[in-house]
Amino acid sequence: LMKIRRGFVTNSSSSSYIIAKKKDATLTDIKNSLLEVRDNAKSFLIEQHKWIDLEPDVEESIRKEDYDKAVDAFLEHTADYLYGNFNDGTLGDWEVGSDEFWGDSGNPYENFILDSAWLIGDNNLQII
Repeated sequence: LMKIRRGFVTNSSSSSYIIAKKKDATLTDIKNSLLEVRDNAKSFLIEQHKWIDLEPDVEESIRKEDYDKAVDAFLEHTADYLYGNFNDGTLGDWEVGSDEFWGDSGNPYENFILDSAWLIGDNNLQII
């Protein structure tokens, strides 16, 4: 019997995750999966943008205080990151991979996953 915890372990600076993508999921499917956490991503950017390195288009939108444009671009970059990585093997209809994410890595996508993993999950993308 294995226990599975969805979310962030508060007494650790890192957490390990399994990223699972449906084999036939497109990049657009992954982007749509992340739209479910758009409000959380916006809050994350507002609270964290001073401490993490972001893509220039996201930084520019934040500088202009256009947080809606910033979060759309950030989620697009996050989808690219998730879609292009974590293809270590297959499990049934899923491509899976795993990694340990560090809260102090400076990687904005890892920091966002640490913050929001427990919210992300649908028919095309699961973060466990």
